[in-house]
Amino acid sequence: QTTTMSLRELMKKKIVHEIRGLNSTMKVWDRGMAKLTDSLKGHLDAVRSVVLSHGDNNKFIVTGSLDGTVKVWDRASTTCLYTIEVTQESDGVLGVAISNNDEYIATAGVDKLVKVWDLNNNGKHIKTLKGHTGSVNAVAFFPSSSQVKVVSASDDKTLKVFRVDKGKVELQLKGHDDAVLCVAVSADGNIIASGSRDSTVKLWDGRSGQCLKDLSDHSGPVLACVFTPSTQQVLSGSMDTTIKVYGVGSGNCLKTLKGHSASVFSLALSKDGQFVVSGSSDASTRVWNFHSGECVTALKSHSDAVFSVATTDDASQIVQGTAMTDEDWKVLIVDNTALRMINQCFRMSELMECGVTVVESITKSRRDMPEFQAVYFCEPTDENVRRIIDDFKPTTRQGTKLPPLYKNCNIFFLYDCPRPTFEMLARAGISQNIKTLREVHALFTPNEQRVFTLDKPQGLFDCYSPYGHFDVDVVATQLATVCETLDEVPIVRFSSDSQRASALAEALTAKLQTLPMNKKEKEAQQSQFIIIGRETDLLSPLAHELTYQAAAMDFLNIKGNQYTYKARDGNGRLLEKTVPLDESDPIWLSFRHSHIARVMREITAGFKEFSDKAKEQQGIKSKGDDLNRMKEMLQALPQHQRQTQLYSLHIDMASTINKTFNEDKEALAMAEQNMLCGVDDEGHKVTDLMNEIMPITINKHVSIEEKVRCAMIYVLANMGTPKSELDSLLNNANIPQELRACVNNLTNFGVSVVADSKSSKKNKNKMSKRKTRDTEYTLSRWTPIVKDIFEDAIAGKLSTEDFPVVGKEKLKQTKSSRYYDEEEDEEEDEPLSARQQQKKKKDGNRGGWANSANRMSDVGDSSSTDLNKPKIILFILGSVCYSEMRCAYEVARASNWECYIGSHNILSPAEFVSAVGSLTDQPKESSTSQVVAQGEGEGGLTIVVGTAV
Repeated sequence: QTTTMSLRELMKKKIVHEIRGLNSTMKVWDRGMAKLTDSLKGHLDAVRSVVLSHGDNNKFIVTGSLDGTVKVWDRASTTCLYTIEVTQESDGVLGVAISNNDEYIATAGVDKLVKVWDLNNNGKHIKTLKGHTGSVNAVAFFPSSSQVKVVSASDDKTLKVFRVDKGKVELQLKGHDDAVLCVAVSADGNIIASGSRDSTVKLWDGRSGQCLKDLSDHSGPVLACVFTPSTQQVLSGSMDTTIKVYGVGSGNCLKTLKGHSASVFSLALSKDGQFVVSGSSDASTRVWNFHSGECVTALKSHSDAVFSVATTDDASQIVQGTAMTDEDWKVLIVDNTALRMINQCFRMSELMECGVTVVESITKSRRDMPEFQAVYFCEPTDENVRRIIDDFKPTTRQGTKLPPLYKNCNIFFLYDCPRPTFEMLARAGISQNIKTLREVHALFTPNEQRVFTLDKPQGLFDCYSPYGHFDVDVVATQLATVCETLDEVPIVRFSSDSQRASALAEALTAKLQTLPMNKKEKEAQQSQFIIIGRETDLLSPLAHELTYQAAAMDFLNIKGNQYTYKARDGNGRLLEKTVPLDESDPIWLSFRHSHIARVMREITAGFKEFSDKAKEQQGIKSKGDDLNRMKEMLQALPQHQRQTQLYSLHIDMASTINKTFNEDKEALAMAEQNMLCGVDDEGHKVTDLMNEIMPITINKHVSIEEKVRCAMIYVLANMGTPKSELDSLLNNANIPQELRACVNNLTNFGVSVVADSKSSKKNKNKMSKRKTRDTEYTLSRWTPIVKDIFEDAIAGKLSTEDFPVVGKEKLKQTKSSRYYDEEEDEEEDEPLSARQQQKKKKDGNRGGWANSANRMSDVGDSSSTDLNKPKIILFILGSVCYSEMRCAYEVARASNWECYIGSHNILSPAEFVSAVGSLTDQPKESSTSQVVAQGEGEGGLTIVVGTAV
């Protein structure tokens, strides 16, 4: 099965699975004692269908849920044997059935499909049956063992009989006036019964498809139907709260069973036909004596509707499936690490859907909530474990014994719990309070669909300062959880000129061997985890990038992805607004990697088209094309406010960027591009970089900060410069002494900042050649080196000498005709591009794709990922910049690979310059981190603030 999901959605699904998996969505009852014997937990949403296997003492329980999965359970032990990912969660499973010989499972779903699976082979997919044009609500097998056939009931008002081996519709049954909600097949296979929203039950000839009987005694939609073992009667359950028993031959209603106070959703019969079991939205399950029509047992523990019931052959045990229970409201307790991770994935409303009523900090004092379950997401530190113990340790206050803070606790550690810490928890005497204890292996932040960080703001300092602390084991643990989330065990490669990258690659490889992975045998194209040092490309973090996201983070005052601007409301009042720039904004998602010139043009055109349609719908005559007048008009129309606000935001942002990027900035950007690429905009080789930078250093309209960036680019592109020239350059630019550290500290990355002319020329000759790429914009000629690495790895051309593989794993060098051109082996005589990396070997293999389309639009990009595709996960030590993030999206769109990029942290150019300047500073005492909730006022995640303890 192919699962389409972004990195953020994968993390979100993992957390949801743990929280909602605590819900008791199924219960097993002993009918004779009317006693609840087991609760089955695991589904993340309502269980809409429950069936038992037929032979071997009803060995299996099979459940289908709105979470898109089917689970197969061992009935004796009530353990889940395996899970089938049937469909996306938004397209839930509505019905399941098991063939009479217990070989196959059939599923019906919102996705309009019937699917058949091998029950005895871990749910291997057998066939997908297509034909319905609406959701498939129910499915049933015919009893014949010679031909496997199923019948399905759909919202499209039809039933369809499929022969599974051929995968084709054999019969189509039409006659209902509304959606068909349930279906059953008689024991001999000759008759089909169906119930519909049109309040009727119909009986059909199973061979010809002819309608035999039309039964219309119900006064509401028919939700369930089942034949007696003798096939002489058929029972139906309805939204009118009754169960009716019909004679199959006569079509007469023989009796009505009354007792439920709400809709009857599900029916099941014992093998001898003596007992009828019914489930209802009145939250009860009733057992009836079929012959007398009396209710002999009423079972109730769920607070929500019982959607489905199943019974063993002798009716001694009953399984019921439902939605969330009254035990499901929880308190989510997190440390700062978990809060930042969850904050990237959830809004508070989404957590409430998982049963979370409040989020609290583990480090703060908290109020007693003994009626709620506690769910802890935190690192397995001694401090956190002591706080968990304190929450449940018996205490007294003024002679009164106090109960635990919470009803019970479910503990989810973000990574493997050290043995001493685990033993501390085991000795604490609170084991009776612990319902769940699990390691979830989630220790990174999914910032975007293809971008992750380790949430380490001091990452560059830790990696490259003499005072930094680069903990290889901690970073390897975090990176291993990225692989675990992606369900990957990739080969690990590293840049050979970085000792830190080498050490981290070794540690990561060791960690991957210990993680619980479900990935099957890998494809011929192997997934790769590539670790490089920041020194591989110091130019990209400094360059002016003119795509929308990068330019916004460079030119605008954006903090924590929050943008503040002024706009008028529907009443004309000028208000200051702060909005998050995230992937919930479709305009941001579509244009963030597009050139700013295109963004301004297309967003303005898009807003005009939107406003014209809105005015036409409202019958408003056009009064010109003034953008401000159109925005004010549309703000007054409630149904258009959200879209208008988004357009207003991005028109403001794009306009501000364009105004900021004036003539002085344009000259600066041109000089940068010439130094970066080694050629000017007409393709002529730049022989003297000093001629490029000198006009910038004496320009009074260029800020000191911009001049520092340009000076750093000059030093890197020139591969060092004589000290006299460097001093002269910095003096002419009036760069103060404290900012000169930004240039001088480049030596921390192994760069020769000061070098004589001969050494500089020699270093330039060692640089790798890079292929020329076509570009529409002369100020966007530079391409980050990570794009070369992504592309070469996919094409099987990434040098194993420069990027060796850890351990004995052999790299399968696969060549794809789409990405690999034999002619590329022969290097062309092209101008050298600027590159600071001083390589030991002369290598001409680091080129781009010969015919790659480099100008790609984000519009319409799903930006989602296919978990079955091979992956490239690229990790940069210290920091990643926005232009490098863009490359992961571009290469993924152009290839058949999934590309991810990550680092310790994301830095804008100004932040990167500041971080480099601080590399020689003594470390300061770190203050307690403060987490800002995302999207407050719009359903964002907020944390209850208590008193520090």
